[in-house]
Amino acid sequence: KEFLLLNDTSAEKTYSFSMKETLQNGEAVRSQRGGLLGGWSIHFCKGVAGKKAPPEHELRLIVAAAGGTFLKTISARATKDIDASKTIVITSDPATAPQKSDKDVKRLTSQGARVFTTKWFFHSIITQHLSEIEDEPVAADDEEDDDKKRAASSPKRGGRKRKATTPSSSSPKRESRRRKR
Repeated sequence: KEFLLLNDTSAEKTYSFSMKETLQNGEAVRSQRGGLLGGWSIHFCKGVAGKKAPPEHELRLIVAAAGGTFLKTISARATKDIDASKTIVITSDPATAPQKSDKDVKRLTSQGARVFTTKWFFHSIITQHLSEIEDEPVAADDEEDDDKKRAASSPKRGGRKRKATTPSSSSPKRESRRRKR
């Protein structure tokens, strides 16, 4: 992670994100579902690629790198085997009239698909969080929650509660894990 610019407060302010939270969210979503878009199918409406967004081949790479499935078309025939509730349709920002009235978009949204703009998509990529889909960032599980999960899965020691450790009294393994975050 040393190659990342971790203190670019200007970019963080401009794009409304925290690099620290992005790294935590990214690590969590990769371990939970194989990436931010793991389990999701993504379709970009006509008129999105190559305008204010990258060309289609680059959008396809972004989706794949985030663990998602790129849908070139969303015709009834092409989407008969996908779960519409796990489908995201991306429009321009703002959406154009043809994008809003597309019959395949309407069909999929009636089956549970969600429609967002390119602004939402790229913000999701830089924050590693699907706002408006996930209740809160996946990295919100703090160390205390991790400790509770570990305690619940490990054998009890005489039923006694263990005292919370301070950073100076914690194990080298825990300190190493903290430094990696």
